[in-house]
Amino acid sequence: MFSGHHPVFCFLGLILLLHLSGHSQDVPVKTVNDPGDNFCVSQEEMILFNLVNDLRKQSKLSVIPLSGSLSLVSRIHIENLLTWKPQESGCNLNSWTEGPGWSSCCSNKDPQGIRCMNSKPSEITDYAGKGYELVYWEEESASAIEAFELWKQVQASREMILNKGKWQSKEWKAMGVGVKNGYAVLWMGDKNDKPSNILICGTDSLVQHLATKTQDLKVDDGKVIKKENKAAKALEITTNADNKESHHYFIVVASHKAEEPARQEVSDLKIKGYNDAIVVKSADRFRVSLGSYPTESKAKTRIKELKPSFPDCWLLKL
Repeated sequence: MFSGHHPVFCFLGLILLLHLSGHSQDVPVKTVNDPGDNFCVSQEEMILFNLVNDLRKQSKLSVIPLSGSLSLVSRIHIENLLTWKPQESGCNLNSWTEGPGWSSCCSNKDPQGIRCMNSKPSEITDYAGKGYELVYWEEESASAIEAFELWKQVQASREMILNKGKWQSKEWKAMGVGVKNGYAVLWMGDKNDKPSNILICGTDSLVQHLATKTQDLKVDDGKVIKKENKAAKALEITTNADNKESHHYFIVVASHKAEEPARQEVSDLKIKGYNDAIVVKSADRFRVSLGSYPTESKAKTRIKELKPSFPDCWLLKL
């Protein structure tokens, strides 16, 4: 059994499957779960999404679009894991108990374990592709950074993220993320998900993912300098009706070299009533922003309101 603060992760297809565990083979009647038009991801989940794509960009790989369907599957699995705690009954963390529309499996003891994982997105949602999952567990609170750092260090999971080794023939076209309590979950899908609006929870910002070449924005002391980059950059910005890139404006009240102090400052600001506080990654800095705005005029209006409390705040355009 696991104790203390030791994180655990697992993924199917990278383990030896053992004998049949005796779980029911009856397939429940499917109940389609839809993330809806205003599905949102938390700031912690957004951090995980960005960290994975940042690692891919370092390897000259394309950005994987965020999937509402796979993110919903991530959350449903976390709730399932929180209720069942499979690690306490000899099953690995890719296991499931039966639910409304999906089948059960103790995946490390079930010869159909890989199929159980692959089919979960299509069992739970109307996602058409196969899914591949990484799960991280910490007895207390899991963080996106801790989960990502472990997956990055372990060769098997790093190869899965970067499409290397046995994953070289795969092309990830959708990514789902979930972080809650002691669990962090990452899903990769081999088919495109249907287009949908995905918000950053607690803000009016949409998550933008660009699949084509773009330019990074290097920000230094408020100055914006364009820098060529062959990989797409995932930013917390909005899109227009034609799904083209559009600028977004952030009111920066603090800047940090490391992510943790920026996240802590956001937490402190929310305690003080600034519920729109978010972390925005820009170049090698983590900016603390009070809100995000689709137009410069709205942002400048808000800056005037904030100046008495934050005299050094400034406008960042991404």
